[in-house]
Amino acid sequence: MAGALPWVLGTVLGLLCVLQLVVLSSSHHTDTCRSLHTLENSLNYSGRRTYMLQKHYLPINYTIAVHYEEVFRVSNLSRLNSTVPHKDLESFWLFVSKEVLKKILRVLPTEHPSWRYVADLEELFRKIEDEFSKQLSQQSWWLGEMQRRVKESKETKCVKPKALLDNCFRTMKCLFSYCFDFKTFPCKPFSNGTTALCSFPDPCTRGLKIKKSGEGRRGSDHTTSRPSCSSVCPTP
Repeated sequence: MAGALPWVLGTVLGLLCVLQLVVLSSSHHTDTCRSLHTLENSLNYSGRRTYMLQKHYLPINYTIAVHYEEVFRVSNLSRLNSTVPHKDLESFWLFVSKEVLKKILRVLPTEHPSWRYVADLEELFRKIEDEFSKQLSQQSWWLGEMQRRVKESKETKCVKPKALLDNCFRTMKCLFSYCFDFKTFPCKPFSNGTTALCSFPDPCTRGLKIKKSGEGRRGSDHTTSRPSCSSVCPTP
């Protein structure tokens, strides 16, 4: 009986450690979801349409230059979810969204009526990043490589600011499906074996893949009403 006591104590301590990790993970999820719900309210269709589309806020067909990798759509998730860890996709969404907001702010004067809206979004993303930093132990090779490509890429395309925020909103809903109710969002759920994602009709045919040096880009990266680059499209 005395010999079994250390084994019992070890088992109990092990279970307590596992329980502590589960509670901590649940707490981080709760904090993240709370921040994402706040972001959802600010990033809703009404806000995106008012500040990024109305002609008295931005010129019709106004576009800004972004890197190809910063056009991060739900269709990209469909291609990547089987090979890239879900946490990496969440972290890349956060990184891309922050970069996009920086580019939008860069072309807006501080007195512009849309500037405060975008600046508030950027502040919300900072809070979400703080929550993420508590959960990530180290950066993966894929995430580091994709971030490097965004920072070093010389190739850009011109995209409407509203389209970029639309991408941000839709991918957020799909990546963080555990924070949102599918019944309130028109997307089709599917599973990668571990996490529920969702898909939208999207004519985009390009994937975010790491290509070998010298390999050309394949496919197109257009939307149904692809805007041509406007004369005011600034470089990133």
